[in-house]
Amino acid sequence: MSDTGVGGGISTFQTNTLTMVGCKFSGNSATGDGSDGADIYWDGGTATVSGCPVGYAQTQESALDNYKYGGTMTNPAYSFDCAICDAGKSSTAEATSCSITCPSGQFASGGMSCTACAASKYSAEGAGSCTSCPAGKSSSESGGTSIASCTPCTAGKFSEGGGSPCVGCAAGKWSDTIAATAESSCENCQAGRYNENLGQTVCESCGAGNILGTAGSSSSLECTSCAAGKYSGNGAATCSDCDRGFYANNINTVSCTRCPPGMATALTGQTACTDCAVGRFQLLSKQTSCSECEGGKIAGETVSERSERALRKTRIRATT
Repeated sequence: MSDTGVGGGISTFQTNTLTMVGCKFSGNSATGDGSDGADIYWDGGTATVSGCPVGYAQTQESALDNYKYGGTMTNPAYSFDCAICDAGKSSTAEATSCSITCPSGQFASGGMSCTACAASKYSAEGAGSCTSCPAGKSSSESGGTSIASCTPCTAGKFSEGGGSPCVGCAAGKWSDTIAATAESSCENCQAGRYNENLGQTVCESCGAGNILGTAGSSSSLECTSCAAGKYSGNGAATCSDCDRGFYANNINTVSCTRCPPGMATALTGQTACTDCAVGRFQLLSKQTSCSECEGGKIAGETVSERSERALRKTRIRATT
């Protein structure tokens, strides 16, 4: 504290400990019982007048005029003039000069001790402030001594500078750019893919037989199964109908099954093949229609009927 006017002394009535740091008195006058003209009037307890704090250079001036009434005054009771240290310099408490030059990786802006630069910042010797790592770079530890302490953000992360750390792209996004300088480097996962974690360089596929119709998905729960009669490959946004001559009788189909001989499908997206009718036949698989029997010849049963008859014969033999 500092005072240069008459009548600005300290007058106190207490029994606790009072510590005054870096006080400057000039022509002060505290008034108490019999204490007129004193710089400090102390009624009880212990008063301590110390020199200047860290970050200042002190000049000791005149002794203080004290009036103590049952109290105790410790330390040489002097008035001090405290001069703030220049940027990049500091001092110990009660030092007479600012003899400490902040080392690389630290700074002092005046009136403070040398302090380590925060992560993603650095400084040279005698610095009054720290310099931020440029955009696209950061450091994870404090006390960086040069720009070399700033390392590029890895793929999947970015830094906009100003001392900010490398931040991972949000869920549902990805990036393969190294030393990215903005969030705009993060792209949405394509339809058919998702990403549940931060800072990813690729997106996960929903898997064959499933689809995801929107971009930027952040959850595998958004993947849905292809219905019967449809199929999909890895990372598909939509399901495709089975071609004519093929079918799929289950969900989550990766590829459709060809219709066997004696059966066909005339339409796409079918869940089963249709038997050739009596009087028609098909000798090949994956066909879209059946052919009529030549004149004088007939096909007396369908594939399904023939299969059922064979199954009955098998059961009869098994019981005899």
